Amino acid sequence: EFRRVLFRSTRPPWPGRQMMTANHFGRTSLLRMALALLFSGLACSASAQVIPAFSEVGNLSAFGSFTVVKPDYGYYGDTAVFGLTLGGYFQTRHIVGAELRGLLMRSGGIEHEEVMVAGPRAALHFGKVTPYVAALGGVANGWRWSNPPNMGLPPPRMLGGFGPQWQALGGVDFRMNRRFVFRVGELSYAKTYVKAWTLTPITASAGIVYRLN
Repeated sequence: EFRRVLFRSTRPPWPGRQMMTANHFGRTSLLRMALALLFSGLACSASAQVIPAFSEVGNLSAFGSFTVVKPDYGYYGDTAVFGLTLGGYFQTRHIVGAELRGLLMRSGGIEHEEVMVAGPRAALHFGKVTPYVAALGGVANGWRWSNPPNMGLPPPRMLGGFGPQWQALGGVDFRMNRRFVFRVGELSYAKTYVKAWTLTPITASAGIVYRLN
């Protein structure tokens, strides 16, 4: 019943416009963080070339993948949302490593999310094939339209806000050459705790990994 109330078409009061502005600011901040992550990776790549010994410590890589997410595993009325996952990781020559990633889930459906998470990862190497897992935590901006936006109608309210998220994931990489790796597939399960409800997104991704050092 709560979800049916959320999707009713109503003219947004002035506080709804304030919430829209706040959420827009939050998405802009997360996008800037993702861009900062990309430029940091490029800077690390330059540093690795200057200091050859750095490459002997481990594998520093950046990745980008196309991601499909089911925003709420416990609710069957929402539709899939599409977006990008951008990030990087440092993998030691042993099993352990660390990862940082951002997700921009903005296309399709009415439940959207922007995420920035980090945490430990573990990987094994079998020739050119590398399975990996990670346990990440951070912050998410989860939101939905009160009703689908339509031309000629009052703008809908954006319901939701910032909250913590944890995420467990696993995937398989296939090394094509020294620099490029094909991310064959990745699956993740997460929980996002925002003001009005708890989302349980499930994602599926595939993409490219580039070794920086």
